[in-house]
Amino acid sequence: MKSKRTFFMILVFAMALLMFSTSCGNRTSPEESKSSDTPLTEVKEPADTTSEPTSEPETPSTAADKTEPKPSEEAPKPSEADQPEVETVEAKTMDTAAGLGVWISTMKFGKDTQLGNLRYRVTSLSDDQEAIMAAIEAYNEDDDNYRKVDTDFPANFILKLCEYEVVYAKDYPGYGDEGTTIYSPDLYFNIAAEGGGGLDTADGLTYIGLNCIDISKKVQSIETGEVFKGLVVYAIPNNAIEQYYISYGYSDKDADGNAMTVYSYVKPEEIKAD
Repeated sequence: MKSKRTFFMILVFAMALLMFSTSCGNRTSPEESKSSDTPLTEVKEPADTTSEPTSEPETPSTAADKTEPKPSEEAPKPSEADQPEVETVEAKTMDTAAGLGVWISTMKFGKDTQLGNLRYRVTSLSDDQEAIMAAIEAYNEDDDNYRKVDTDFPANFILKLCEYEVVYAKDYPGYGDEGTTIYSPDLYFNIAAEGGGGLDTADGLTYIGLNCIDISKKVQSIETGEVFKGLVVYAIPNNAIEQYYISYGYSDKDADGNAMTVYSYVKPEEIKAD
């Protein structure tokens, strides 16, 4: 009888110890105990998005997490001009003309007719006639573009569209309070033939007066160091047998003070005579 009683007491003690250890291992805070009342098998209905959400006041720590970063903590905007490792060429002759994607160093007049440094490159060339015509039509329909593109050209001519980029140097003579604003970032390009003068074709004709028209998307202004992306369109005969180049030039004076034009050249494609 005593042994049964002893066994019963041991059993009671073991059960009490088990209940105590279980309650310690799953101890929750008052807030947690409220949420634990929901059965695990309960399926919650989707929240009603039509009612106004309710929210509790933010604690100081929560409000601090939503504070906007200070200006000094903001990541700087990427700029091509901030990369001193960018290499450029001068490409002042047709023999040294730059290819697509090559940066060319040159100059342009800025504020108070001061020459300032910039670099540009032609990034792509397209002859997709349908896409080019669509771009021209959109440009011509914009009343802000006073210089229109004439699409009435000979049947043997083909349209070309070039994308280009320009970066004005940090010390370029710009406008504005800081002297860093550029109001007309686009460049004026021409078509130049390898032998000078007009462009020779397989039928024995020579075409002169070929030029580019800038159809870039107009911008109010950019800042020095920013990249301006532009578009130029031109038409050339499809039976050209002479190499042509896209050229950009600015006026300057030589060592003797005589007026001169400094050119730079891009070779957008290879023209080979049959």
